[in-house]
Amino acid sequence: KSEVKDMKTRTMKHFKYAGLIAAFLFILIPGFLQAGKKNAKGIVFEDVNANGIYDREEKGIPGVVVSNRSEVVQTDQNGRFQLPVEPETIIFVTKPTGFRFPTDKNNLPQFYYIHQPAGSPPGLTYPGLAPTGKLPSCLYFPLIRAQEEETFEVMVVADPQVKTSGEISLYRDDVVERMLGTRAVFYLALGDIVYDNPSLYDPMNRLMVQLGIPIHPVMGNHDMNYQVPDNKYEAETFKRVYGPDYY
Repeated sequence: KSEVKDMKTRTMKHFKYAGLIAAFLFILIPGFLQAGKKNAKGIVFEDVNANGIYDREEKGIPGVVVSNRSEVVQTDQNGRFQLPVEPETIIFVTKPTGFRFPTDKNNLPQFYYIHQPAGSPPGLTYPGLAPTGKLPSCLYFPLIRAQEEETFEVMVVADPQVKTSGEISLYRDDVVERMLGTRAVFYLALGDIVYDNPSLYDPMNRLMVQLGIPIHPVMGNHDMNYQVPDNKYEAETFKRVYGPDYY
């Protein structure tokens, strides 16, 4: 009887120790997994002098929505945020009321950062992304204060779908000339900017910049790279020119 009792005691101790080990693993393993992930840290700030640089006297903007196309966070009271990044990630900002994004020479808003250290696969028919290299220690997203009305006009266009430079000329003469002088505050292109020919993005951009308003493009099925190893890289040219391919 004493041997049986002793065996039961040892068994109970083993269960107790096993339970403690399981509890510790339950607590520690998620932390180890999280520690293996990289985090992007950044600041969304008011670019008072519109030079695109986070100057010492400039302040962060709280409550701005930032995403990695999976998780969504808001900036803290100092305009700071943190998001996990995969090996290939796009971090982007959603514009808050009372501000505007800086734009490039083609009036394309600059509101994102692409993290793709190795760049696009080699040998693509249409150029993709150059290697972005190591993730910066801090990402900076400037916003410029702007006066906004509660009611405003926008211009929405779907499927220009130009296939050749000649069709760009037709689109210019038949459509874009009627848009000039618009009161719209931005132009939204709802996909199929081109027809299976991403090399036409640049001439289309040079045409649409004449509107003088920000251009927000969305990717369509005819804006893809079809000559790619798999559909993971179908948006490489679109991303290089326009940024995020989904939100």
